[in-house]
Amino acid sequence: MRIDTFQTVRNWLKIYVSGYLAGDGALGEVSAIKWGHSLRVARHCREIAGETGWSDHDTSLAELLGLLHDAGRFSQFAEYGTFADAVSVDHGMRGVEVIQAAGVLDALPGIDRSRILDGILAHNQRLIPDTTPPEALPFARIVRDADKLDIFRIIMERIEGGAYREHLRSALQIERTGPATPGAVEEILRNETVSNGNIRTVADFGLMQISWVFDINYPPALRRILDLGYIDRIVACLPDGSGVRKAVAHIREHLLVRGV
Repeated sequence: MRIDTFQTVRNWLKIYVSGYLAGDGALGEVSAIKWGHSLRVARHCREIAGETGWSDHDTSLAELLGLLHDAGRFSQFAEYGTFADAVSVDHGMRGVEVIQAAGVLDALPGIDRSRILDGILAHNQRLIPDTTPPEALPFARIVRDADKLDIFRIIMERIEGGAYREHLRSALQIERTGPATPGAVEEILRNETVSNGNIRTVADFGLMQISWVFDINYPPALRRILDLGYIDRIVACLPDGSGVRKAVAHIREHLLVRGV
């Protein structure tokens, strides 16, 4: 399945994305970034699955899910000019619609097709929906881990290139400076990821990112995040304040308890 199906789907996605790459200005640039992101998430899924001991079949299925997880992003940005689902469209649901309309997974057995589509629907939610079938849960978890792993990399590139605030302003419409929102800090103290409703400032976005440690499912993914120094590097960019200090201390304690 890996050689034939993966290459077929990759070729389809590349052709699909090429229509957006041809766009002028931001559309073409953003589409190129998302294409590269899709390839890296596919690779991360395969590596994490392999290191976790998955079968060859399930590892290949995870890789395919990683490749397709953001298929809805291209038309989302083309239509709305944003990646903020709350003010545009749920890009997981849009991705499923795009894939089903293309019929690109029709050759797969029904259970494998469902695992991929359910994984796409779950990958961008704050929590995996309760309606996700049990057989799809490992795939939803692994694509969420792989997605976060590459988003950390993307954000670090923006920080180190001096384009962090511009990225938040253009892609997510986050404008405000200032201290962390109390609700964001409270969620972290409950071992929860920061919800979209509490992301009001740049500080909140940084806290949201490091709060992802509560939602990393597979040890190989968490090891990569820590080994690459992503948590420390984001913390270094956060404004000083009692809320931020309290939240960061709690996250560090959580990581110690997990033994990493």
